[in-house]
Amino acid sequence: MKANLFLLHGYSGSPIDLLPLEKILSGRFPESEIESIQLPGHGDLHEVPPFDEDLYLKTLADKFGSLSGPGRKQIYIGHSTGGTLLLRYFRDSGIVPDLLILIGIPADIDISFLERWSIHSDGGKAISFSSTAKLVSFINRQSKLVFETPFPVLILNGEEDELVPPEHAFVWKERLGTYVRVVIIPSGRHHLTGSSGMVFFADAVIRAVEDVISGPEPDDLNTASGIAAIEPELAEFLRVSPSSCRHIAGSPGGKRTAGREPELFPVISTEPVFANIEITTRCNLECAYCIRSELPHPAQDMPQETFARILDLLPHAYRITLVGLGEPLLHHNPAGIVAEAVSRGRRVGLVTNGMCLDKEMGQTLLDAGLHSIAFSLDAPDQKTAEIVRKGSNLKKITENIRLFTRAAKKKGTVSTAVFSAVSVKTLPCLEELVNLVSDLNVHILMLTDLNFQHNREETLWKNINPEIAAAVKKATLSAFSKKLPVLSVRALEEFGLWKRYGQFLLIPPDHLYRRAKERSWCASPWQTVPVNVAGDISVCDCQPEKIAGNIFTKPFTEIWNGSIMVDHRERMLSKLPPSVCRICPRF
Repeated sequence: MKANLFLLHGYSGSPIDLLPLEKILSGRFPESEIESIQLPGHGDLHEVPPFDEDLYLKTLADKFGSLSGPGRKQIYIGHSTGGTLLLRYFRDSGIVPDLLILIGIPADIDISFLERWSIHSDGGKAISFSSTAKLVSFINRQSKLVFETPFPVLILNGEEDELVPPEHAFVWKERLGTYVRVVIIPSGRHHLTGSSGMVFFADAVIRAVEDVISGPEPDDLNTASGIAAIEPELAEFLRVSPSSCRHIAGSPGGKRTAGREPELFPVISTEPVFANIEITTRCNLECAYCIRSELPHPAQDMPQETFARILDLLPHAYRITLVGLGEPLLHHNPAGIVAEAVSRGRRVGLVTNGMCLDKEMGQTLLDAGLHSIAFSLDAPDQKTAEIVRKGSNLKKITENIRLFTRAAKKKGTVSTAVFSAVSVKTLPCLEELVNLVSDLNVHILMLTDLNFQHNREETLWKNINPEIAAAVKKATLSAFSKKLPVLSVRALEEFGLWKRYGQFLLIPPDHLYRRAKERSWCASPWQTVPVNVAGDISVCDCQPEKIAGNIFTKPFTEIWNGSIMVDHRERMLSKLPPSVCRICPRF
């Protein structure tokens, strides 16, 4: 689909300020019409004309008022005061753009701006006192107006903006509401096109414009509607983020839900729809099989503001799971994290060992809008628990799970599961574990063999014999007889599991310990992004040490379709996949 893109400079600037961005957009979207608008009197590079609010708004009305043309999306990009003028114009005219991008727009101006303006101007164009007063009045009046923006807005602000501090972007986000994203540009100054943050800035703009221009095809809409019919939370997310439809429908999980086998390529055109985010590295257990024992991390919590920035940088990550090398409930405010994501229409789950999930914590999480929870539970007795998950208090954990499932049942919309990693040490008590889990009132039990190279010798896969096979089969059949669905790890990263769980039952039971020599199922690097507490993105959860880039410092496109991710996908699709994949039970 073609589009009209309009760029509007700030009051003391000119179209030259946005010329680098204009050239990038022209090269990336050659079929679109791209025009940089010049405010009246701004042709002189050495002088700033008197500030004339009415004239500027009339200029925009003359330019945009007669625009029409079905099939052409309307995208507007405003820098500094130019962005404020666009906001005011859309508020007054009632015109609804397909996308509005605001760059370094001030929320209000106080005395502190005088010093910042001096640094920003640095001997440049002088502005008269009367024009300064009118400019300040115009900007501050906008802060008192009620804006309704029922369209997507992307607000960009330089991390080192010498004129408009990044905090102003978040003020505008609060004012403009539901459809707004904020992206802070690392090392970016007020003129982002001329700063070291230019590449990051251009990537954020291109991704947003691409979503609008590409739009959802009819097949995408049908697929997304079908998924929403079995996973109702998706409908709310697509209302908030309609451009995510293409990514949801194009993801491997989306295609499988629609009954189509996904075609996988090393370079992909869709962005991740699942995000596994580590909000703390602190943990209260020492689990024998956790990769944490191989990769120790200093204790660190992710601030909620940082978490919010990650969500803005991953606009299509519909499902957010709080999981990583730490126990999420040790975070100083896990409910605040959940509420942050829920407020953006995301479906939020977490994985916990259950030690901290007392009655008060459980209710706080439910009140925050938590959608799903998985309890890591590998042993049915305290002796075994102490061997495989040192520090566990099994009585406390099971009581916490029972309290939570009772409270969750009243909500009626929270999915609950026990996730159990089976090893040669825990297999002898697997049937006993099934008996325990069946009494906890969870919806499903998911069983997996161990992964990670350092666990290789204790996997069922490496120790399989008739006795082990018989024990797995007996325990699985026992669970089914108790009406406890037992799922394989293939159920991870699937949509509508409540309605589709029958497709992922552990039938036959030997799926638990089978391994594939070539990729047969896993599509994680095509649809899921793991983000650690520092913002580092790894190629997959199974390789937290293999970092593809940091989401705050590297353009996302250069991470998601960069050399590390592309090489990993390519190797996964080859006849000789990475050894870490061949060990993984969901490969």
